[in-house]
Amino acid sequence: MDVVLAINIVRLFRTPFREPARKGARLVYNPKRIAKHYLSKPGGFAFDLITSLPTHWFFYETPKGTWGYAWRLLRCNRMLRVLDIQDVLYRPLSKTKIDLSVLELVKLSIYTFVTAHWFACYWAYLGQCVPIDPTKEWDTWYVAERNTSWIEKQFLQDATPTRLYIISLYVSFSLIFGGPNDINPSTDSEYMAQVTMLVLGCCFWAYVIGVGVSILSTLYPHLSEHRRIIGMLNYYIHDKSLDADLAARLRTYFSETAATRYFAKNNAELMMSMTSGLRGESSLRSAGALFDNVWYLRPGSRVNADLELEVEFFSKLTLAAQVIIFVRREAISTENLIIVEKGLIARDGIVGLKVVGDDMIINDSDLRHLGKAKAITSLVQTVCVKKDDFFDLMPFFPQARKCIRRAAVMQTRET
Repeated sequence: MDVVLAINIVRLFRTPFREPARKGARLVYNPKRIAKHYLSKPGGFAFDLITSLPTHWFFYETPKGTWGYAWRLLRCNRMLRVLDIQDVLYRPLSKTKIDLSVLELVKLSIYTFVTAHWFACYWAYLGQCVPIDPTKEWDTWYVAERNTSWIEKQFLQDATPTRLYIISLYVSFSLIFGGPNDINPSTDSEYMAQVTMLVLGCCFWAYVIGVGVSILSTLYPHLSEHRRIIGMLNYYIHDKSLDADLAARLRTYFSETAATRYFAKNNAELMMSMTSGLRGESSLRSAGALFDNVWYLRPGSRVNADLELEVEFFSKLTLAAQVIIFVRREAISTENLIIVEKGLIARDGIVGLKVVGDDMIINDSDLRHLGKAKAITSLVQTVCVKKDDFFDLMPFFPQARKCIRRAAVMQTRET
């Protein structure tokens, strides 16, 4: 462990750091600046050095019952390393897709085990502080003697460190969570220790309950919203006296689309919070496969092979798009561009169409195929781009405008 901590200090002298947001939030790779930052920041080199020193070596021969023995057993300076857990947990956050609520639960679990570990070490230390008296009268010691440790009372004098730690951990968790505990204190210091651990354990348990419940309540927000919607729906069905078949279809629709309706509404807000560059890049990545279904927007198609469509165009197009869900046998208008994400639709006897309304770029409605499509599966999830929104974007993106004009001319000739 000492070698690992020493290597970690050396590694941090070469680890890039990110500047504050007011300075641009840039990553710094300069070795001199990294070393200066690590030496000067609070919780940096000084903290790591103090918490890494093997101070327990200085008390190796210290007898039981002394403060030196307690320091050696508890590794008091090493305990402070737990304060660094925040940085350890959040350091890889930008590289993972773990939910913050799950991360908070992980952090809460770590804090719980660390607290229990501290209590267990202290309880084991107290049990070893009282010297063993070989002349003790075993018929009366339990009642009369108050200078017998819990270790001697449980006949654990020859227990291995592992077994002693497991038993102490059991006592620790019992005191924190209020569970059953048959390891009773004996000396006054052990009674005081259990009182202290009970008070601290109750406070910590109240904190765990409060934080844990708040985290779990926000872990799946779409389910909370779904429960509210279903409650409103049940009242609506009862108030309007709807028949059982329609009520079942309504409940199926809202149950199957709970996550889609919630996240589709929040995705637009998330996109608007990004910078234009990030919004365009993320839109291009997420909507690339979606708009590839539209032949004249697909990269390398015959109308845009020599063009480079603007990234911002796809960003605006994605923001203008709306998620629309249809149920079976429901008519789907082809007045606007409709791209099917989930489910099956049919038109004119053709099943499994991925796109309808892609001819909206033709100005003459007589040349368009305006026959309505129909959903043939229980639920059909589509993305709709309205014709007006589509053409409102054209003047600002010359490459996209040129591509659309070519496609409109080509479709008109084919018609």
